[in-house]
Amino acid sequence: MKDFLKDIEDRRRRQKEEAARVLASLTPIVEEEEVEEPEIEVDFHQELPEVPAEEIENYSGQNKQFEETITSLQTALQEKDFKIQKLEDELKLAQEKIQQLEEKAGTERYPEGATATNSSTNEKVVYKNGKWVPLDEEN
Repeated sequence: MKDFLKDIEDRRRRQKEEAARVLASLTPIVEEEEVEEPEIEVDFHQELPEVPAEEIENYSGQNKQFEETITSLQTALQEKDFKIQKLEDELKLAQEKIQQLEEKAGTERYPEGATATNSSTNEKVVYKNGKWVPLDEEN
């Protein structure tokens, strides 16, 4: 409704400006002679067509629909942003867990002192200080 009233005010202002321009173009420029400008009164209220109440209600209804649509879209956007943030948080936790498991697997893959047999050479080996070493070199 405010926009509608503002449009009417703008239209009135433009009509006044146009009337002033027309008046200026009609007033002859005479040197050294004073010309009395006639006063022109314009009733701008009569020049504006009456706007039916239905049209005003329709405009208000459309404005309300636009506002509802904007609100709905803003809400949907906020929900999407929340879901994205939640997924990013879950991803960060999963990456931290993977890193912890990788670190743990790297250090505790085989317990210190575990023994095995090399299938190619049948040599006995022991896991010591993070490496497999021949059993006879253990000491």
